[in-house]
This record gives sequence, C-alpha cells and structure tokens, in this order.
Amino acid sequence: MSKQAGCNIWLKLENMQPTQSFKLRGIGNMCAKAVLEHNAKRFVAVGDTNAALAVAYSGRQLGIPVVVFVPAGIQPSAVRPKIELEGAELIEDGRSVSDAYSAACVYVQNNDGATLVDSADNPAVISGNSTIISEISIQLHRKEPAAVITPVGSGGLLAGIVTGLHQCRWQRVPVIAAETHNTNSFQQALLFGASEQLPKSCDAAG
Repeated sequence: MSKQAGCNIWLKLENMQPTQSFKLRGIGNMCAKAVLEHNAKRFVAVGDTNAALAVAYSGRQLGIPVVVFVPAGIQPSAVRPKIELEGAELIEDGRSVSDAYSAACVYVQNNDGATLVDSADNPAVISGNSTIISEISIQLHRKEPAAVITPVGSGGLLAGIVTGLHQCRWQRVPVIAAETHNTNSFQQALLFGASEQLPKSCDAAG
C-alpha cells in the first residue's frame, strides 16, 4: 500500500482487539468507570452490533451481567452469536432500534444499578478511544503524521481521535473522516449545521 501510494501508510489494526473492533477501547473504559465510580450492577446495550459485543465482553471481564435489547423479528447480525457467547442476555422488544432503545431506557429506570452504555456520546468512551492516538504516537516515535484517516459513524471514534491529537500536541494534524454512502449523517450535520436524521433504510449499525 505504501509503495503504491508513494508514501508511508500506517494501519492501526483494531480488528486485532479481543472483540475485533475499536469499540472495546471506549466502552471498556466506560464500563470499568461505571463499576468503580457508580457501583454499576448490570450493563444494558441496544442492538446486535460491535458496540453491544464490546459491552458483553466488558461485562464478562468485570463480572457484571449484560442485557442487550434488539428489535423483534429482524434478521440477526453476524455479531449476535458472539454477543451470546460472551454470556449476555438478549431481549427482543419493538420493531425498530428506536423501540429497542426506548425499552432499554425503561429497563434501566426500573432496575437499580442498571447502566445504559452509550457507545459514543460519553466522556469515558471518548477518553478510551483517544488511546488510539497515544499508541500511534509511541509507535511513530513521536513523529507527527501528515494526516489521520478514520471512519466516522456515531462520532465516538472521531471525537476520541481529535481528543488524542490534542493530548499529543498534534492539533495541526488534519483528520479525514470517511463515511459510507447513504449513512453519511456526520457529513449531513456539517452541511446543515445540525444533527440530521437519515431514513430508516439508511441507518447504519454501530
């Protein structure tokens, strides 16, 4: 790849994480803090996604039960068996991810010690994701990269990367955020100056 591009290209292989995605960085950090600082007794997640898998893995490592809400009657994702293998309980509720999320919120309200794990919009998640940049800094022997290219979905990874760049004093390093067609919610938000709701058929899995 570097030879074809005519420059050094370095890949951060997050697929080598125990849950095969970067999600474990931020979610693992949030789950650990929830136990240490808030005495969490149960973790709750939504959707059979990489994020839910990271919650299930974190729960097993911390000895905390995990409940994952998913819409009823949908085709299970390839991740669902892995979530179940981690020992999480799956509950089908509603006809959409929004319905499942609402059910999860009600569950948290009705169960003391239950914590809904947000995969992006949480300081602990962003802080955990920022470790990607601190590791890159060490691996590049503190040499500033010309740019960082990252996928963007719900925004947790992007926020973590920007945070990490500031922590390493690499504020001037440009960040190129890439989205798939029809799930470009971040681009739409930048274009219109506000969060944009995409059609349900275009929703991306987290």
